[in-house]
Amino acid sequence: MNEREMEEVFENARRFAHRLLSKECGKWSIEATVLVNDSYLRIRKWAAKNDLTRAQFQAALATATRNRLRDYIRRQKATVHGGHLVRVGLDESLTRPGLADPGNELLDLLALEQALETIARSNKLQAELIMLRFYGGLTEVEVAEILGRSVRWVQAEWAAAREWLRRLLDPGSYPDAAPPSVA
Repeated sequence: MNEREMEEVFENARRFAHRLLSKECGKWSIEATVLVNDSYLRIRKWAAKNDLTRAQFQAALATATRNRLRDYIRRQKATVHGGHLVRVGLDESLTRPGLADPGNELLDLLALEQALETIARSNKLQAELIMLRFYGGLTEVEVAEILGRSVRWVQAEWAAAREWLRRLLDPGSYPDAAPPSVA
């Protein structure tokens, strides 16, 4: 992967992070550019040495951005007694524009992290799919390429993953929070 391609991936990730963070403009003191730039700088040299494909670089950047955002939120919550909930739209943030389901459910990003850990214990691919879509802003086609699966598989697993997230994040509405699965 050349320098120009890395810059393109960076710009796409920055725009996606900006859309995500701008929904919560009053609650965030971290800027999208700072978040993604820090993540990008952490993996850039490693990526160049390992001759990653564009898809692999996107996945690495999404993972680094997720880790940076999670650490930031944990520090913020620890700074203020009791912290504050950082909320984002589940369906809006977990999908590209035009793919969102009706409704605008809100979730705490730390609760999302706990849900991802729960999902990863049962289904690592589904957890990775969520991470790539949410933190990387990747399309179903891009996720399929990274995971080495078909787009139809990604679409079906994405639907099941969103349902499982809803059950984990709102257990009162779903007495049986068993993981839905299509496979």
